[in-house]
Amino acid sequence: KIRQVRVPTLIIHSVGDEIVPYTMAERLYAAAAQPKTMLSLKGGHNTAFVDSEWLYRDGLEKFVSFL
Repeated sequence: KIRQVRVPTLIIHSVGDEIVPYTMAERLYAAAAQPKTMLSLKGGHNTAFVDSEWLYRDGLEKFVSFL
């Protein structure tokens, strides 16, 4: 389905996610059309946005300012 998306896409995933493998995010990113951005965080499935707070905030800000 992601191949059909025709709007700017942001994929956020944590390398340390213990539930959803990071490779799944890589596959989504590879299949997505441009423009696309991938934001790789550190931390667990439920804590990455806290563990990588500044990376998360900066990545969101850059993506939104791109729009």
